Parts: sequence; structure tokens; C-alpha cells
Amino acid sequence: MARRLNLLSPKFIETIDKPGRYADGAGLYLQVASSRNGGVTKSWLFRYMRGHLSRNGKPTSREMGLGPLSTNKRDGFITTKGLSGNNRFARLV
Repeated sequence: MARRLNLLSPKFIETIDKPGRYADGAGLYLQVASSRNGGVTKSWLFRYMRGHLSRNGKPTSREMGLGPLSTNKRDGFITTKGLSGNNRFARLV
């Protein structure tokens, strides 16, 4: 089964103003947060699982912030990560 990528349309990314996290596929999330001036700030997050288990025996999840919103970052993430199965690290161009 192939992974689905770029689930969020550019129009949705541009217009969303409700705080939360929105999945874009392959561990990439759009994070929308309230700002002090009444608007919202948008940034990209990459969520991944660590190779070891926590004390209670569950895999540990980590997040890496990828910076402020830019569709170029999303495209760079997807092309460098690829779907070859080697998902240890993601790199942005």
C-alpha cells in the first residue's frame, strides 16, 4: 500500500485559521497556533518514532520543528525523504 503525500491543498494551508495540527502525510504536520496579535502562526512539524521503547513498553514518538510555513519546505521534505523505506532522518533542501 502506497503512502499518501500532500494531503493538504495549498488553498487549505493558506486559509486555515483554527489552531491545531493537520496531517499532510509521511509524518509531516501543519501546526497552526494562536498568536498574540489575534492571528495565527503556521509551521511544519515532522513526527517520527524512536527505535527504542519507553519504560512502559511503548515506542517513543518525537517531533522536530521544521520552521515557519513554506510550501517549498514541504516539497523539499517529500523529495529528500522519499519512500524507499529509509526513514531514519529527513532533510530539507
